[in-house]
Amino acid sequence: MCDRENLLMSAYLAGDEHAFGELFRIYAPLLVRFFMRQGKRLSDAQDLTQDTFLQLHRARADFRAGEPLRPWLFTIARNRCHDHGRRSRRKPEAFCDVDSYEAPQQAHETQALIAVERRDALHDALAKLSQPERKLLDEHWFGERAFAEIAARDGVQSSTVRVRAYRACQRLREMISMRHSAAA
Repeated sequence: MCDRENLLMSAYLAGDEHAFGELFRIYAPLLVRFFMRQGKRLSDAQDLTQDTFLQLHRARADFRAGEPLRPWLFTIARNRCHDHGRRSRRKPEAFCDVDSYEAPQQAHETQALIAVERRDALHDALAKLSQPERKLLDEHWFGERAFAEIAARDGVQSSTVRVRAYRACQRLREMISMRHSAAA
């Protein structure tokens, strides 16, 4: 299915709007389940799913052809979920006529650069993981497969799969942290 999804993404990037609809049809139910597993209400999960696809549309030029779509899409989804969580912890906002104000252009450019750096750091770190580590993280985090299910398929204990996933995540954190240290 991954090849079909990547072909659909390529077609969408080439201007095929039908391909975007197919991607939405495939991934919307997965994203809604993902958000609900993160503790979101159904209405919020549906809103976050639409917001994820809006961000996919906005960032479509950043998609690297040949890379798997699922991890990239679920990274967007996880970021949207975190943003939603941060917004919900804030105090209620008072009405403000935002049309009468202009945001400084530099702030938008800085945020865009930070987002690109984060995405690149994650992609580079994922590329440095071994194939089994990448596959495990992809199946569990993005494919929403339970550790027990992966363990049964691989013929190992569930705790073994958990430890492998934990170590792979630790390696990702270390690689990303080293990249940020080198950049500073």
